[in-house]
Amino acid sequence: MSIEAVLFTARGAFPKVPGYRMLALLGRGGMGVVYAAVRAGTQKLVAIKLLRSDLATPANLARFDRERRILEQLSHPDIATLLDSGVTPDGTPYLAIDYIEGRSIVDYCESSALDLRSRVRLFHEVCLVVAEAHDRAIIHSDLKPSNILVDLDGHPKLLDFGIAKLMTAGEERVTVTGCRPLTPEYASIEQLRGGPITLASDVYSLGAILSELAGGADPALDSIIRHATAERPEDRYQTARALGDDLAAFLAGRPLSIAQKPTRWRWQAAPALLALVLIPVLLPRVSSSDSIPNESERDYLVARHLWSKLSAPDLHKAELWFRKSVEKDPQSAMAHAGLADALYFTGEIDGSNIPAVFREAKVEAHRAIELDNRLPLAHAVLASVLFAADFQWPYAEAEFQQALKLDPKCVRAMQGYACMLMRLGRLGEAGHLLKRARLLDPASPILGLLEARVPYYARRYEAARDLLREVVDRDPSFTLAHYYLALCHRYLGQPQEAEVEMKRAGVGGRGLAMERAWILGRNLPRADWAQLLSAERGNVNLVFAAAEMGQTDLAFELLQKAAAGRHTLMLGLKADPRFDPLRGDARFEGLLRQAGLANLP
Repeated sequence: MSIEAVLFTARGAFPKVPGYRMLALLGRGGMGVVYAAVRAGTQKLVAIKLLRSDLATPANLARFDRERRILEQLSHPDIATLLDSGVTPDGTPYLAIDYIEGRSIVDYCESSALDLRSRVRLFHEVCLVVAEAHDRAIIHSDLKPSNILVDLDGHPKLLDFGIAKLMTAGEERVTVTGCRPLTPEYASIEQLRGGPITLASDVYSLGAILSELAGGADPALDSIIRHATAERPEDRYQTARALGDDLAAFLAGRPLSIAQKPTRWRWQAAPALLALVLIPVLLPRVSSSDSIPNESERDYLVARHLWSKLSAPDLHKAELWFRKSVEKDPQSAMAHAGLADALYFTGEIDGSNIPAVFREAKVEAHRAIELDNRLPLAHAVLASVLFAADFQWPYAEAEFQQALKLDPKCVRAMQGYACMLMRLGRLGEAGHLLKRARLLDPASPILGLLEARVPYYARRYEAARDLLREVVDRDPSFTLAHYYLALCHRYLGQPQEAEVEMKRAGVGGRGLAMERAWILGRNLPRADWAQLLSAERGNVNLVFAAAEMGQTDLAFELLQKAAAGRHTLMLGLKADPRFDPLRGDARFEGLLRQAGLANLP
């Protein structure tokens, strides 16, 4: 974010930090909230990091203090400098750090269209900066693109030592226990398991980032990436400097240090897939075993992490990884259930070829149950498909209840069940279920979104808006939350804010034109409405705009088409406020019967 952008994004009340004037919220991380600020009496822009109040446990306070002590030891032009530290009037610890104006290394390489050699040269600089920390016995522990900014002069800057480890004299390994606020995409296997970490753990993360920047472009470079991301720490480069030395050799055309060394790979990403997603890394094991997961399990865990983002592009990627997992182990009930889950949400969110997607989701869910009828996930996914695809609400409820009987702590079952209950208008039950789920997974953006949908369906739009703002503050990339925030703004009489949030939700082109027509309603210029009708008259997604424009016959014509195609629009008939202009019409009661909703409590 540029300085100019910072100065124009300030809104709302900010925490009071003595000696600083707060300007804007820059972002939220696993433990901290970061603001742009100006030091009193100067024009110097700094970044103020405060420990999140909801995470102010003794352990996290100790981590925050460790970050301060680590930054005090680091003095390097390419590592963000600690300028000040202290405690706010309400007792919250803060750090004042150099504000770095720049882009993440991935964004910088893409926007600058850097060629392969330029990318490797830049990354070689990164390795040397990390090596400086390693020379001081400091393990960063959370290396990822957003923690490596490239400044306006094209130099990489290393940020965020919030979970860094300081090795004591003679110590070769640090054991990580308890909460690990790291980033799964780039974390080493030993970190994800909560096991001992070493300097080689940072090397793994560097290799994962390098694969995203340049993987699959050159066989020699791929061999460097494979060596850096070996499953066993002892099979990797042991320091960032050693990795940097081989990158320098690659650039100079010299032999690599690993050229003659045998390696022991049990799994690696194929270069052809590196352009599809980040280099695959493991999430915590499904089982309690400490053994290396087989290839099917590995693909499943990568897919599950992509699924958790619930955006159309990530769901399509997750589907591909679940399919790979099924291919490698056709007898894996988890793999079939995961594929069913990805297909179900693709049908819900993407909205393309819905009947075929739901049919396959149901087949995969049934296959998972055939393989393991005690798998809660399989019953939860089947339940979701039963109400979304077939409008079989009572049968779906029985499957959700079976999933929770098998595992009372199955968050996926609670999530899906609450979603169905909201659509049935049973908001009290949904809210209770979501509170239980949040106790098990307090950081889940999906659950945060669903909690906000309860007051949305209750027509309490201010409450829903406030909850949704918390969700997008924690995860600005969560497109569904932006979409529902747009709906709330519209009902609160804030059409401009609604349109902005629609764009942030990734709605564009024809979709945005229809959403804009609904947002503006009869304030939409007649010429715009005529043009939209000409282009989209048969598109069922036009139904809400038609209802707002007073074109009731057209709205019901589109809903009949949606009912015939079992479109997911029908799922909201009973509770969604967007259908309110059509309620009371006899034709609406007929549609409720078609969706199996007429006689349900």
